[in-house]
Order: sequence, then structure tokens, then C-alpha cells
Amino acid sequence: MGVLIGYWDIDALKRKSTGAPGVKPWGGTNFPWVGYAFDKAAIESVYGHGIVPESPSYNEGGNVKGRFYWVTDDATEGTTRWRVEVRGVAHNEVWDGEFSDSGDVDSIRIAGDKQHIAEVTLSAPSLAPGDKLIVKVSRVANHENDDYDDDAWLVGFGLVAV
Repeated sequence: MGVLIGYWDIDALKRKSTGAPGVKPWGGTNFPWVGYAFDKAAIESVYGHGIVPESPSYNEGGNVKGRFYWVTDDATEGTTRWRVEVRGVAHNEVWDGEFSDSGDVDSIRIAGDKQHIAEVTLSAPSLAPGDKLIVKVSRVANHENDDYDDDAWLVGFGLVAV
């Protein structure tokens, strides 16, 4: 079991004015979800930020696992390609720099299975305890492996040190 670096639900992930998924309700009347509906026709992204935990809980230089929590509302099978990009911003560093690390994962949608968790490992990302953490989560819909022909609804995203 790893140390939780950060978890972002739908309320904590933010959109830019362009290239962003729409927000939609999903689910039944007992417990509906709200998620970002990532379209099949375009690459769309959302962003989150937090603070990298101080040592000793975060092992600087260790691997980090990204977890995508997503749902669907139909019975179609297919694969969705997700990407996470991360950047640690230290004191006195430029805020708007490039993302330092990224990883992609293909998540297979099985008929009848509506909730999915996809995981990708980032090998020793450039994050240090106390850094401001910026994450970018995207559906890479134009990738050849992404053949799921409907919206993939992201309901949360987490980073765990492993």
C-alpha cells in the first residue's frame, strides 16, 4: 500500500475554457454521480493541484501511481486511453513551466461493467516534498488504441507513492 499524494474528485478538477470536457450527471436516483464527460472526438483535459507531502511519508525519487476513476452509461465494449502529466513547482520556480513527467494507460471497457479504475506508474517523477503539485488528466481520444465510441466520464483521479 502506498502513501496518498493527492486525490481530486470532480469538484477539485478544473477546466480551461477550451479543450475541456463537459460536466454531466450520471447514474440512478439512489446515488447519482457527476463526472467530466470526455468526448471520443477530441483530446480533452482537466487540471488539479495540491502539495506533495513532506518526508518521511513521501519517498522522493520513488515511483508514483496515477489512478483514473471513470464510469460509462452504456453496454458498449472498447478501450479508452488516459494520460496523466505532473509537475512539481518548488519555491521560487516558474509556475507556468512544462510538465515534467507523464504516463498513458489503456483501460478496457467490459460490457455490463460500469465503473472502472485504470492505473499507470510514473517512474521516479520530478516531485519533492513540499512542492506545489500540478496534474493534468486527459483522454487521448485520437490514439489508435482508443476505440470506445462514447463519452468516458471521469469521476476522480488520485496519485499514490508506491
